[in-house]
Amino acid sequence: MAVWAQETRSVIFGRVTDPRDAAVAGAAVVITNVGTNLLAGNYRVTAELAGFKKSVRNGIVLPVSTRSEVSIKLVLGEVAESVPVTAEAPLLDTSSISSGRVMENRSVNDLP
Repeated sequence: MAVWAQETRSVIFGRVTDPRDAAVAGAAVVITNVGTNLLAGNYRVTAELAGFKKSVRNGIVLPVSTRSEVSIKLVLGEVAESVPVTAEAPLLDTSSISSGRVMENRSVNDLP
């Protein structure tokens, strides 16, 4: 008897860098689902660290069972300042497959 598992989790990954593209250690990164608070949806990614302006990326659409790369470049400045970035689609990671499955029509119709 074969049993197929359903995987609905997705992954947001990436790097936080400075103006010279060097990795920034210790940055606080917050990922927020601004829509339905379900796994799939519209996300906002915020990164901040003392000595840098707060960076906000809006409009990140995360479908079910995907891997999306969201890298953020912090700009030198005061923490009270922010750098909003909007309407930029995340890059798809086409170099690997993290999961796969066969879904029946009813399961697809029940997705958010």
